[in-house]
Amino acid sequence: MEKSITQCEHNINYHARKNSCHFSITINIDSEIQERFAELLKIEGKTTNEKIEEMVSEYVKKSDFSLTIDHLWDGIAEKAKEQGINDDDIENAIRTVREVKKTHPPTEF
Repeated sequence: MEKSITQCEHNINYHARKNSCHFSITINIDSEIQERFAELLKIEGKTTNEKIEEMVSEYVKKSDFSLTIDHLWDGIAEKAKEQGINDDDIENAIRTVREVKKTHPPTEF
């Protein structure tokens, strides 16, 4: 049983059984790429939908991770600024740590 939901955009359909929104995407690709893609799908034993969903999921995971790291760095920069730490202080700290590593390499166990 499938009904259309007006709150969802871009041809999104509500599937009562799964209780989730799904949407359709139309893409235009070169016919040669499409043929090679179809061949690869056969080798992997996946449908076009399965592969596209997998690729989009991976993209979202990577992007979410990148955004998280960006937000962490923004937070660190803000706290450093609040404490009066500037770029020169950070460069000096990095230089000091690198020098210590050169003169006192880590010991192996």
